[in-house]
Amino acid sequence: MDTLWLLIALAGIVFTLAMTILGAWMASKPRPLGVGRLLLAVTTAPLGLLFYVLAGGQQLRPWLAVLAFLVGILPGVIFGMFTKIYRRGGKVIGTYSVTVTLIWGATLALSAFCNLLPSFLISALGLLALCFASGIHLGNYSTLLLRRILV
Repeated sequence: MDTLWLLIALAGIVFTLAMTILGAWMASKPRPLGVGRLLLAVTTAPLGLLFYVLAGGQQLRPWLAVLAFLVGILPGVIFGMFTKIYRRGGKVIGTYSVTVTLIWGATLALSAFCNLLPSFLISALGLLALCFASGIHLGNYSTLLLRRILV
């Protein structure tokens, strides 16, 4: 049974990396920035992280996880500020950040891989990186949402 769970986990990691690459490719094209899509992206980071922690059973001191998440918000806001947004007709057009997509997807896969290893320290470091990347994700898409509303 352990071998089956290991294969499922490895397949999940490969799937995560494939979806990250696909997401980065799609993010590189200008597209309408809908409020609903941005709200979904804003809620994905904290809820996804919470689900991952609960489902994965990883342990990390809460204050450290929150600190990493909050520190990650700053670079996310910077990414969001440098995203080009413009109006075309009645739509607001912009390009989602390829960098943010790659960072978040890569750390999700890395954290899942680290969780497979027998070391608690490595598993915690993988989760810490995911907390930081989720903060980047939240900061970026919150900034884009705010800019989208104000444009």
